[in-house]
Amino acid sequence: MKDNHIEEIVTNKGTVKPGLVICAAGIYSRKIGEMVSMDAHVKPERGFCLVSEKMPKILNNVIVGARQTVSGNIIFGFIADKVPMDCVDRRMYIRGLQWAAKDAVRDFPALQNINIIRSYTGMRCKPEDKFPIIGPTDKVDNFWFHLAHSAFAHNPVLSDYVAEMVTGERPYDSLPEYVYTCFDK
Repeated sequence: MKDNHIEEIVTNKGTVKPGLVICAAGIYSRKIGEMVSMDAHVKPERGFCLVSEKMPKILNNVIVGARQTVSGNIIFGFIADKVPMDCVDRRMYIRGLQWAAKDAVRDFPALQNINIIRSYTGMRCKPEDKFPIIGPTDKVDNFWFHLAHSAFAHNPVLSDYVAEMVTGERPYDSLPEYVYTCFDK
């Protein structure tokens, strides 16, 4: 780095001279940010989800941590398991399944007898203020963050916004609650 500008990135495939670097590395964004002396303002969180058998259409929106897929399966869960800052453990834990099942039955008692066909867990980055962080930083002129708590749900729309910012079609500060500089206050 020279004069707050990333001059080159060294990879196992060679050296790249970037015009713009967009860090969208999820839970690894902290480590990437540290490489350029930036705090990503995210922490890891483990989530647990249950997937139901196919059902007739009953949910039109995400409701209390549940959503229905196009094929009819209902995904319950989105449980937040607090983990240490350096955790990347994606293993399934019985307590996570129990939390997800308990929440599903509490929030949707009429569905307590449906069949669960699979479960999954994953690590996600959670911005400190729970809002996405997108766009340029104020410390490195060619380094941006693109981070969201629920990338599965948010990234399709946010990626369009970032593309519009990169091409100049959208001002950087058009989403003021998502700008990196909000952490400087």
